[in-house]
Amino acid sequence: MARDLPAREGRGTRAPSPLAAALFALAAALGVGAVLLARAPTDAPPAPTASTSPTVVDLTGVDPDDYARDLLAATTAQRETAGLPAWDAATCAADVARTRAQALVGRELEHAPLDDVLAACAPRSVAAENLSRAAADPRDVAEAWMGSPGHRANVVDPGLDAATVACTRDDGQMLCSLVLVGP
Repeated sequence: MARDLPAREGRGTRAPSPLAAALFALAAALGVGAVLLARAPTDAPPAPTASTSPTVVDLTGVDPDDYARDLLAATTAQRETAGLPAWDAATCAADVARTRAQALVGRELEHAPLDDVLAACAPRSVAAENLSRAAADPRDVAEAWMGSPGHRANVVDPGLDAATVACTRDDGQMLCSLVLVGP
């Protein structure tokens, strides 16, 4: 049984400056509870704390597919640093990951059930997802995921052995879905 976990996103009463909006979005990406396992419900993880402030990056001209590749490489490096092997490519979930990211443009980061992932990747029976929306370097996003217990649990889960990332633009930021699958 899967359940959606709450996402946290604040609302201001006035329009923020572009820099403030980017910093807010990065903070929201760090604070969102982005764990959703298809095999068992979990409690929402506490908001992560970051030891350093990620640098806000101007993503104008950055190709979402290139950003996704860099984010997958950075997250894989974090996984390998934890002593786990790199993921296989979850090509079965690539289109679903893209659809999931595009569906969240302009909306709160919120997980949908992972049934579409499991259907696309059958006979695999386990799936998880990490989401991000940030104007940040992909390495900073991967580091932020490792600072969040729920996100980290997905990255270092040895039962999740294949991964794909899809990203799309969202108001000067990259909105990304890291989809992980296992046997």
